[in-house]
Amino acid sequence: EKEIVIQQDIDHNDRAVFPILKAREDIILIVERKDKRMNIDFEDLKPGDRLGIVLDRKGLIRGIIIGF
Repeated sequence: EKEIVIQQDIDHNDRAVFPILKAREDIILIVERKDKRMNIDFEDLKPGDRLGIVLDRKGLIRGIIIGF
């Protein structure tokens, strides 16, 4: 199964989530640098990556954007 353990940085507008998140089968992962974007595989994620996560209504990861 595809799971991610996160450390969440939140401010007053964010909602806290559980530290272990499960990914959907149709997850979309994008690396973004300047004006370039590239799709990657779940296996390309590594510990320490800083990323943004989009959750669906069930709390599963729908998408991830890496590289702010």
